[in-house]
Amino acid sequence: MEHEILNGLIARSDGAFHLRLLLQPTMALVFAVIDGRKDAATGEPPYLWALLSRPGQRRTRIKSAWEAIGKVFLVAIILDCLYQYVSFGSIKLTIAVLAALILCALPYTVVRGPISRLSRMRPPK
Repeated sequence: MEHEILNGLIARSDGAFHLRLLLQPTMALVFAVIDGRKDAATGEPPYLWALLSRPGQRRTRIKSAWEAIGKVFLVAIILDCLYQYVSFGSIKLTIAVLAALILCALPYTVVRGPISRLSRMRPPK
């Protein structure tokens, strides 16, 4: 099963809808930069650190992330379903959700915190 998932994700790098493999992570990264800079400006802790170390803030932090990348995430699922249908004639929703997590949620989560830290290091104007 895991080999099927990995091979399916690798196979998406060419053929139908391959441009989304660049656009979706790029959009997630743009939102991560915006939100990371907001975190720095408001004194919020880095995103992933707050998720792991502050259980009382998890719901709020996840909600803010979902507001930022929710539409990109849903578009990623829809496009992957279309890709699957065009390429294989069937749709596996779990694979589409996994692809969306890798293409959108992972880059956003990994980049938002470091951007916040880098923004704090910049001297004020």
